[in-house]
Amino acid sequence: MSVLVLNWNGQSILCSCLESILQDACPHIEILVVDNGSTDDSVSLVKEHFPQVRVILNGANLGFSRGYNAAVPHARGKFLVFLNNDIVVKQGWLEPIVDTFLENPKIGITSCKMLFYGTNIINNIGGYLKLCTGAGELGFGESENSIKLNKIIEPFYASGAALAIRREIFELLGGFDSKMFAYGEDLDLCWRARLAGFKIRCVPESVVYHRLSASWGLLNPRKVRLVTAHQIRSMIKCLSRINLLFSLPLFLFFALIKGIFLSLAEKNSSYLYSIILACVDNIRDRKELRGKRAATQRLRVVSDHIVLRSEDFGFFEDPRKFWKIFKFLRRWSKKDNTALP
Repeated sequence: MSVLVLNWNGQSILCSCLESILQDACPHIEILVVDNGSTDDSVSLVKEHFPQVRVILNGANLGFSRGYNAAVPHARGKFLVFLNNDIVVKQGWLEPIVDTFLENPKIGITSCKMLFYGTNIINNIGGYLKLCTGAGELGFGESENSIKLNKIIEPFYASGAALAIRREIFELLGGFDSKMFAYGEDLDLCWRARLAGFKIRCVPESVVYHRLSASWGLLNPRKVRLVTAHQIRSMIKCLSRINLLFSLPLFLFFALIKGIFLSLAEKNSSYLYSIILACVDNIRDRKELRGKRAATQRLRVVSDHIVLRSEDFGFFEDPRKFWKIFKFLRRWSKKDNTALP
């Protein structure tokens, strides 16, 4: 088992992440810090205080996808766990993941029960997909005690903040999409795994805590651009032709409405501009994207009817849920979610 922690200038949060992982360290687990060209003292901190942790130096900020893709060849494990540096794991988090993989060879990717750091509020138990309005996080903002987790939960995708995958599947899929600098790469990877016939499973016994958007902030126009552009890219790559022709125009319309709403709510026209730029990004990459779609469709062993079958799948999100999430993020952004309670 290889645990890879992606880091970029995360000196202030990296120690707590590594200390929590090392609680469950054993000879069968290797821990790697994948450093994306940090200019703070992250690397020297790891080398001085965590000599049992290997450091992979990428030399530049390659982002999430390229950063991990460059590091995986250095990992030795049959299973790969990708963790953000703003994650703190609960002791005993790793064993249930391994058990889940060993119990069922068709489970290719697992997600954890992810709580907001210092709280019992759920960040996610995996993600869902609404075909015409995009992806979202299962359980977001709910109390840990309010959700029954005594049934098997198959999310559409696992959050990239704490995602485990069989190494042979990661290599079969060609890793993360290198065009996705950040955000949406987890959705894309899991979607391709589902096309190849593998299942995604939430492992609620595996608990991690997340400092929400410690690197990017919560309401950020650049983040909106990346999320939107990568959702469009994944739809073009992964959907059947008929589902793509049906859902993509509706998603583009929804994205524009979202951009207008955020621009008005935040009094910042950059949000609408970000949506437009997200569309332009995919138009600019259309030639490369055609090749990516062809390669992705060659992975397909099941129809969309089976691929899309997952927890809370649907076509449209309830607008009241978007409003609830927006209010939650606005309120949370005013808090200091980096300190212990």
